[in-house]
Amino acid sequence: VGALAGEPALPTASYNSNNCEYCEAKLYAGLSGRQVKELDGRLGLCRSEPRHMLFRAGDPSKYLYVVREGQLKLTRTDIDGHEHLLNLVGPGYFLGFDDIGNASYSYSAETLTSTVFCRIRHDDIVWLLTEAPQVSLNILLAVNEQLAQARSLSSRSFADSDEALGLAGEIVVNGTGIEVQAGDSLFDLRDRIN
Repeated sequence: VGALAGEPALPTASYNSNNCEYCEAKLYAGLSGRQVKELDGRLGLCRSEPRHMLFRAGDPSKYLYVVREGQLKLTRTDIDGHEHLLNLVGPGYFLGFDDIGNASYSYSAETLTSTVFCRIRHDDIVWLLTEAPQVSLNILLAVNEQLAQARSLSSRSFADSDEALGLAGEIVVNGTGIEVQAGDSLFDLRDRIN
């Protein structure tokens, strides 16, 4: 699958249904052989280096991405130009699903590490959802899990400033990148910032 005219110049390769456990579990489960073959032609495999903007808030919303390897940060920029971290995501995460039917992405996605992901056009995922109801259920369950994780993270009060945050990756504070490890606490981050 190559880039289409007017599409982002991301390196893509043909997709083999046997080499992506996330797509196989979420997209291929419940499909007939004919549907698998048709989906193979619609799914692209992409690789990206660290600090690559996969998409920015306001960019035309065209694709659903499934992260296979690596980490990305999801952000939103406020009216004053300050970037706010929404989430750090990794393998198995669906990006762009919440923007199906919207003209543009509502947040930005930037790779933190070398990243491998599968990409499918929104029109093709809508085709898949109508062709195979079981896939609709699989994707609904995956997105529900993502929402539960986001709710869990946002509801944590971090009352103990020395409690491990359980996050890993890079965050940007006042324009400076700070590396975060899973065992870091708010105190650890404070010490790195100051």
